[in-house]
Amino acid sequence: MAGMSLVQMAAMQVYRSKAIAKLLFGIDFPALGPQDYYFDISTHVVVSEVKKRIGPANHLLDLGTGSFAVIGLSLAKKAGCKVTCADLNPELAASSRRNIALNKSDIEVVDSDLFSNVKVPFDVVTFNPPYLPSSAGKDLGIESRPAQWDGGDDGMRAVRPFLKAVAERGNAVTAYLAMNTLFVKNDQVRALVAKEPGLEYVETIRCMLLPIELHVLRNKRASKSA
Repeated sequence: MAGMSLVQMAAMQVYRSKAIAKLLFGIDFPALGPQDYYFDISTHVVVSEVKKRIGPANHLLDLGTGSFAVIGLSLAKKAGCKVTCADLNPELAASSRRNIALNKSDIEVVDSDLFSNVKVPFDVVTFNPPYLPSSAGKDLGIESRPAQWDGGDDGMRAVRPFLKAVAERGNAVTAYLAMNTLFVKNDQVRALVAKEPGLEYVETIRCMLLPIELHVLRNKRASKSA
């Protein structure tokens, strides 16, 4: 792609490798379209860290599940939790359903703007949002599927309403929010969380080898009403 460095182009080849994707996530994948990729730099971090912290007693919502429901399918297999997937984009939701069928899984995929159409109870939510600022995407020459990468002027366009939705959820929910520190810094996320009185910032999980942080959040509403 125009504007990409050699390192970025090499990384894209990794993201498009079916063999590497299957090795990392333990699930099957279909053939790719010319502009598609199986996972991104933060997908592996989400799966590897969240699987240590949840189990069969949890019901996970994978929000913004993308083309292949990678996080949901992989955590269902690795952690044994119940999973529901959701995506705002009907095209991506339909694609994820096909990959769920390929993997012979019974995971439901909901077409939903945040939690609006999610009717099942869940106590854990993963969100790997589009966090690339619009200007950075243009500099890299990325044109296809902006819903998967375009985070607006500051990379936080999808994060703000997500934090509000978690804060207002009626039951206890733990959220895992993945962000790339090359584009969004830790204090940007913390500043937004501080503006939501219904949220508690729990911890930052940092990856030693990758510029990814997993922000762990918890809502306060359920504990106050208990």
